[in-house]
Amino acid sequence: MKSKYLQIQKIEDKPKTSVYECRNKMTGDKLGIIKWYPPFRKYSFFSEPNIVYDAKCLEDITDFIKELSTYQVDKRNSHGVGETRFRIKCGMAVGVVVDAGVIKKNKGNRR
Repeated sequence: MKSKYLQIQKIEDKPKTSVYECRNKMTGDKLGIIKWYPPFRKYSFFSEPNIVYDAKCLEDITDFIKELSTYQVDKRNSHGVGETRFRIKCGMAVGVVVDAGVIKKNKGNRR
């Protein structure tokens, strides 16, 4: 991903996912990290405290997470796992989140 203001680098490989660090290109300040968040089952942005973002920075972070999520979904689908869906959420507390969850078709509920 090409960004005018942000530098995003992989800093850690985990068995199924990776962790990325987001920095300001001009100052080198750490802005936060992007990593897999198990409760949401998707990549999420974890901001450093007291950082203010404009729409362009959030858009660049969102685009990166979309690319990352698409890669993860493609990786899972290449092993024959389910269908996919995408939804973008923005929240003040958590930051930018992209849903790339796997959906299993439900053949009806029996109770």
